[in-house]
Amino acid sequence: MESNWHEMNIQWFPGHIAKARRDILLNIKNIDIVIEVLDARAPLSTKSVFLSSLQKNKKHLLILNKSDLSDDKKNILYKNYFNKLGYYVVLLNSKSNNISKIINREILSICSDLIEKRKNKGLKINSFKTIIVGMPNVGKSTFINSYVKKNIVKVENHPGVTKKMQWVKISKDLLLLDTPGITEPKFSNQNIGFNLVLIGSLNEKNFVLDEIILYFVDFLKKNYIENLKNRYNIDVDINDTPNQIIEKIGISKNIISKNSLVDYNRVYNTILIDFRSGKLGKITIDEIY
Repeated sequence: MESNWHEMNIQWFPGHIAKARRDILLNIKNIDIVIEVLDARAPLSTKSVFLSSLQKNKKHLLILNKSDLSDDKKNILYKNYFNKLGYYVVLLNSKSNNISKIINREILSICSDLIEKRKNKGLKINSFKTIIVGMPNVGKSTFINSYVKKNIVKVENHPGVTKKMQWVKISKDLLLLDTPGITEPKFSNQNIGFNLVLIGSLNEKNFVLDEIILYFVDFLKKNYIENLKNRYNIDVDINDTPNQIIEKIGISKNIISKNSLVDYNRVYNTILIDFRSGKLGKITIDEIY
């Protein structure tokens, strides 16, 4: 399994992402605030090593997006964790109606010292340039559309929709540079890649889905066993193997093939869809060790 995973590294680092990384580095010197969007269900896995370097000498706001789908207790844990690392942090659901109010308040707070410096120099006080960055499919485009209250950038529920950088006028005082989703050429461990597939930042069609779902079901058994029981109306024992649990789900939901056996591929996809849609409950798949 490990060797197959590393052979797939090239699949998630196409040319437009490499170009976007170069373009971000070229534009960052003119930016006042870096806004990085993470998926609150996997905040460590979606925190880019490359983007972390942009924090130096820049105001850096982290948005833990899709926090309505993640574990409430872990939302607070991760907010505190990133605060201690020096980030400004906001828990957010990009589909909510009050995003502009929340973010504008944060920007004014974050830039209070910058406003004071400009005031002393007689410059325009509240005119800011921001850049929005993050991994694919974490909700950057939905965030922007909700911010300006119009469909100004394209949104689809799969990674890689934004292919090039573009400036978006948020208001008369705020310009935002939208960027393509940025992934790493390789990850420090296999679980990060699995987590990115589970939340949709990497396309599951490029991977062996059974390995990822077996990993996920084992995680659920150890951390969210009640979610499994309640969603699929099954009895789960801590000693059950992931395969046994998947078979129980198939039987309970009557996901049976023509030869009267459990259709494992359909069960895998059912579990994946249920997690992404929130039907499995509020789950955070990253763990701070």
